[in-house]
Amino acid sequence: MNILDAFLNASQETQLIIMAVNLIVAIMLGIFMNVGNWPIRAIFIMVIYTMLFYVLKYMGTILPIAYFLVLYVVPSLLLSFVLKVLIAYVIKPSEPKYENVFDVSIPYNRGKRLTFNIKRGVSVQGAAGSGKTASVAGWILKWMGERSVASLVYDYKNFELVEVVQSFYKESTLKIHAFAPHHPDKSIFLNPIDPLIIRKDEDVSLMVKCIVQNILVKDAKSGDNFFTQAAEGAIIGAIYVLRDKFPEYCSFPYLAAIFLTKDAEELVEFIEQTPTASLHARAFLDGKESEKQMAGVKASISNAFRVFAIPNVFYCMQRNSIKLNINNKDNLAVLCLVNIPKYDEIYSPILSIVTQAVLSSISERNQEPCYILLDEAPTLRINRIGKVPATMRSFDIATIYMLQDKVQATVQMGAERMKEVLANLSTLFFGKTNDPDTAKFFESYFETIKVKTKSTSKKAGWGSGDKRVSEAEKDEKKHKSHEMFKRNAGEFFVFNEKGENFDAKIKLPEYEATEFRDINMTTEREIQSFFNLVLQQAKTL
Repeated sequence: MNILDAFLNASQETQLIIMAVNLIVAIMLGIFMNVGNWPIRAIFIMVIYTMLFYVLKYMGTILPIAYFLVLYVVPSLLLSFVLKVLIAYVIKPSEPKYENVFDVSIPYNRGKRLTFNIKRGVSVQGAAGSGKTASVAGWILKWMGERSVASLVYDYKNFELVEVVQSFYKESTLKIHAFAPHHPDKSIFLNPIDPLIIRKDEDVSLMVKCIVQNILVKDAKSGDNFFTQAAEGAIIGAIYVLRDKFPEYCSFPYLAAIFLTKDAEELVEFIEQTPTASLHARAFLDGKESEKQMAGVKASISNAFRVFAIPNVFYCMQRNSIKLNINNKDNLAVLCLVNIPKYDEIYSPILSIVTQAVLSSISERNQEPCYILLDEAPTLRINRIGKVPATMRSFDIATIYMLQDKVQATVQMGAERMKEVLANLSTLFFGKTNDPDTAKFFESYFETIKVKTKSTSKKAGWGSGDKRVSEAEKDEKKHKSHEMFKRNAGEFFVFNEKGENFDAKIKLPEYEATEFRDINMTTEREIQSFFNLVLQQAKTL
């Protein structure tokens, strides 16, 4: 109390000087609070108060330690804390505004901002739990949601990403649609071979190549053998007949049912109903003189389509409930394609085929800005995926390609195709990895720096005091592979379009995930009845 009484009894000028000093020190503390880690900040604080103590002493104000603590240290610390709270929670700094709709700003390392344009392509790599979705995809979705930008989102984890999308687009005017064939109650209807989508012969060829790639081809080389080519001919022939002669049945369920219900002879008769179908299916039809050859091709196709003979799949792919050109100003929407890891071998091919249909539909000039966000992207097999980022860019469409590691990409798509994809993506995020090859791959991106080394040698012999110190320089990577194993969630090495790199601990965006609601009222009986109906009608076509 004596100290406070002394302050209150002091002159007004003295009181103002003390308060001004506290304010200046509080501001300095606020600045240094954002520098380095806690030990460094503690050192800065000690230095500031030591300097203040000796400045006061130099000016002739000799204070006991207790007076110094009560009049200067405690008030300035409290004032610094209050100012920090006010700035952080009351006077929130306005987020930077950007002219380009694709500009994204991500806060990292306490106050810094990483700004980049997603139209130039973004790759996010990191093991499970590295924070790909929350740290990087979350910020991209936040910025795009605020601007109501249309999007195609691939959610590998059973509505986990859809819930994030839903949170960031809650103020947007765009509708969010989910295609989830494993969950008909939440799913819209999508038919990738709708006559409106495959109006041109080129569209038919692209779609058939994607279907073959997903249901028949297991590796790059097998796509060149006779059986694969003959199977492709049969599929393209069947689609032409459905499109031109039976447009009301031109859907993926009927295509699958045709190969599941007709024998080889019936399939030949079906395809030969139109000249165009016969022409494109020549590789298949030319083998009809050889029963074994024809039976082998037919068996391969039937076995491939057998995987999709699931009532839920047939039901969800019977028609289109939305237009797939989601970047058209009249149809702007966010379309989420939802997989389920437990059954990804079944649903990944289906979602790949649907993705191909959407890409074909949005690849038109003079449309609204749009972006494609693919989580666990290597699980999708899309035609010429390596060229997708560059091709989409010309249509004002950004590509965000997310994957776990080099092994996943190499197994799913091959090393060369993976390199082609990454070569077309300008901003790269490298997070934690558990794979040594991936860690070496990340290391290769860093520049080489000069590192000074020092070695000490002693002259041989008992009691010798001759010691020599030699210095040298050697080349090392700026960051080494072992560092990639030690990253925490949200920590990424970032390479921007200029080749600059940053070690970033990304601040998580605030969002509240909410469950995606049911949009349909379906019953198992209804779904099973539709499945049986398709099989019966396909047999009679």
